[in-house]
Amino acid sequence: MAEDLETLFPDADLILNGEPVTVREYRFLDGLKVAAMAQSLMAGLADLFLEETAPEAFDFAALEAVFGSMPGLLVELLSISTGKPQEWIETLSDDDGHTLMMTWWRVNSGFFVRRLAAPLVARQRANAQAGVASSPN
Repeated sequence: MAEDLETLFPDADLILNGEPVTVREYRFLDGLKVAAMAQSLMAGLADLFLEETAPEAFDFAALEAVFGSMPGLLVELLSISTGKPQEWIETLSDDDGHTLMMTWWRVNSGFFVRRLAAPLVARQRANAQAGVASSPN
């Protein structure tokens, strides 16, 4: 039952810099905004997860490198998810910042994965339809 609730509501509560923080899964309107502003992050994630050179196993260091290559965007995305000012996020200790980043990824990774998967599914459908359409009856 608890796992079902976590799937439906993956928000997470933390204590960072002595303050309670809720890391929220992006809601619909936030998601529209994030999808529009995070194209460079999506490209980096696609390179990491979808390219033929993608590692066989999950590579946290590579994921962290993608996030680290665009720190301003990451801070903005963390701010949207937590409701905390960007300036507050920028002052977190390394440990608290890392905890926030990983919690944010756990809570919101599905948001990014769905957007990475959508073009793949569309391409597979188009290829399947083209195969059906071009096969003799």
